[in-house]
Amino acid sequence: MLEEPLSEVLGGRGALIELLGEGLDLGGALAAMTRLAANDAVEAMVNIDPAVGEMMPPITGAAARLANWLDGPHFPRVRTAIARRVLDELTGLRRLRPTDPESEIALLRALAMALTAAAGRMLTLEEVQEAFIARSRLLVRSDFIENLLGTDRSAMDEVEALLFLAENIVGKANKREAARWIAANIGSLRFETSLCQSADSAAAKLSGLARLQQKIVGCGLIPEDSGPIVIQIGVVGAKVEADAQLISALVRADAPVVNRLTFLLKLASGQAAPLGPAADRAKAEAIRLMRAPQTREALAQSPEGLERVRSLMQTAGLAA
Repeated sequence: MLEEPLSEVLGGRGALIELLGEGLDLGGALAAMTRLAANDAVEAMVNIDPAVGEMMPPITGAAARLANWLDGPHFPRVRTAIARRVLDELTGLRRLRPTDPESEIALLRALAMALTAAAGRMLTLEEVQEAFIARSRLLVRSDFIENLLGTDRSAMDEVEALLFLAENIVGKANKREAARWIAANIGSLRFETSLCQSADSAAAKLSGLARLQQKIVGCGLIPEDSGPIVIQIGVVGAKVEADAQLISALVRADAPVVNRLTFLLKLASGQAAPLGPAADRAKAEAIRLMRAPQTREALAQSPEGLERVRSLMQTAGLAA
């Protein structure tokens, strides 16, 4: 008796505003609606990733009481109606967080986790995936990218922001578009120049490029798209190393041979420098240093250093 009129009431925008509270942007409203329809799934995701709770805070008052009813076996059509309204908004053109693109990306991730976990109870997994592919398509458009990057980020910060976007969107075509934005930024003269002219030490720059390269590999881009970006980061790393002559200085440094060898191997393995020409030069110098009698003698006297070197050699693709 209650289910049909309740579905009709909650289908109206005014009733939802009264129930959930005024002042919510679209993203906040969708988060609250998802709590209403799938509060158990949201709580399960919060236990896995507390960041979901930050994006989708608990609802209170009458909304919380209704969510408690909807969590049970009652009103399945009401749950489905609310969930479908969430998907309808996701496939629309309105921004979730018009003034905060990074928060919008994080909220989209939280919504995707919750609705995917709830799929099957209210919606099919295919419906959920299609809605988030459609929303992801909006996030790789030039207007959103310009809003995300702003005007006062450094070149490295811009790439980090684009990586955050790439990690949290879905759909092959959308991933490819995100890769094009990342490739354009990393391949720009501005990226190379700002990095080379940075006040950071060469070691810090190379370490930052190594981390960036690892993120590129791990953010879910198609290998055909991520490969050239990885290579370009290696090229920039080689420029940074060549300008500073870091490897040459390390070879000549008045430091214990085990310490020099350890750092060369970290450069060679992609930990302290991006894989590419700089890492290859470090590998060649590490091999040369390992062949020196004084190096073998120092390693024989330091079991801990020998174990560390063996581990780094394996990471760098050298026979231990």
